[in-house]
Amino acid sequence: MMSGAMIKAFVDSNVLIKYFMGDETAKNIIVPIINHEIDGAINSIVFSEVLYILVRSITKRSANDLKKKPADIMGIYDELEKYIVFLMDDFVELEINEDIKSRAINRLNHLDYYLMTH
Repeated sequence: MMSGAMIKAFVDSNVLIKYFMGDETAKNIIVPIINHEIDGAINSIVFSEVLYILVRSITKRSANDLKKKPADIMGIYDELEKYIVFLMDDFVELEINEDIKSRAINRLNHLDYYLMTH
């Protein structure tokens, strides 16, 4: 949910995971978003990464095990739901469009060139 706050912040998956684990620094970033002092944003990649890490953390199983028995994930849906609702209610999801992809690739190309010439 966007509040119209002047400050907007893109939040990466590592900050969200650390927040869920009780990290104080991450809490200092996330609480102003929850309180609608700052508009928080994520994209579909962050959403996916957070859910993937949470599923592994809750089930205490490897990705390979979960791939063999994907139905087991349904057994933790109730626990996951609170995280899903949190992400959907407190953050706007930014679209990853062709322009954003092109800019990211362009920056990587510049970085590659810099690393090769220095």
